[in-house]
Amino acid sequence: MNLQQSLEAKVARNARDTLNLSGGDNTVDKENKKIKLIDFFGIGTGYDLMKDSLNWSPFSTQARTMLFNLITVNANASFDPYAVDTNGVRYDKSHKEVYGGLARLTSAGAALGFELKSKRYGLGNGSAATSVVGESDPSKGATTDFNLPWRLNASYSYDMGRSWSEDRYTDNERQSFVFNGDITVFKYWKLGAQSGYDITAGEWTPTSLNLYWDLHCWEFNVNWVPFGVRQSIGFRINVKASILKDIKYELNRPIGNDGELLY
Repeated sequence: MNLQQSLEAKVARNARDTLNLSGGDNTVDKENKKIKLIDFFGIGTGYDLMKDSLNWSPFSTQARTMLFNLITVNANASFDPYAVDTNGVRYDKSHKEVYGGLARLTSAGAALGFELKSKRYGLGNGSAATSVVGESDPSKGATTDFNLPWRLNASYSYDMGRSWSEDRYTDNERQSFVFNGDITVFKYWKLGAQSGYDITAGEWTPTSLNLYWDLHCWEFNVNWVPFGVRQSIGFRINVKASILKDIKYELNRPIGNDGELLY
């Protein structure tokens, strides 16, 4: 059983537009403006008719919305209607019947993220506006275009798992911040990076730096993980056509603690 819903607000405009038609003045009302408050809200559960006990599944809820047309917000939670014993095992008594609460919160999470990019990001190489660095020879009267296509994506996430023993519980929380992005430095060269920080553990998440080179019918990739237990460097050159995807050469080398290639 699932229920899904969205929530919008309709804002009436008091102003009136004036149109001049055939020398006369006529007024028309502007359209009402719709504002999305919650893009999506859902709640779901299940009931197993074949079981002799514990027929209800945990209730799951999800919600999604956007703030300021920029920040995406996602939230979720799970609730169990049954009570648990001292070992945390569910049994055929409702949590409300035994302890008075409507249900047990077993997990919850939230994530906030945003993406920023330049106006020229995503334009194909066939577009007339794809020349990132133009002709800069002053003798030809040309100027340099420093409007480099770029993109930045960042997000924060929080997760909580709750372990129960009768009416007592212990929370296990995780928080992290991750980001990734890329910038086109030349017409066919793109630099990218991805990393993050685990707030709970107090350490950086796996970080990688990437170089992509469009060779028309071929493409070349270099990937470097500069620190952490996964330190490595690798590259790949391959045909771009999907039907010839097996025509490629790639090499990956892990890096030891002394900064040297292991082999």
